[in-house]
Amino acid sequence: MKSVSLGACAAALVLLSGCGPSAGELAEREYRVVDQPGSTMQDKCQAARKVAAAYLGTDEAKYRNWQMKADLDCLNARVGM
Repeated sequence: MKSVSLGACAAALVLLSGCGPSAGELAEREYRVVDQPGSTMQDKCQAARKVAAAYLGTDEAKYRNWQMKADLDCLNARVGM
């Protein structure tokens, strides 16, 4: 009986370790912090690139959306907006 309980606990730990925000979600949170008045467009560009990279290979739609957002932010950074 005791070994079953330990096995169940081990299985629960494995399942729970996958819970929590993904790398993409964490990068999006960081982007929202940077996307505040006072941040430079270069900061936004870099943050958006990190979000896109976090979704690469895991979520194609989000990767494409964030890649487009990064392209726009980086273009704005280059032209000085």
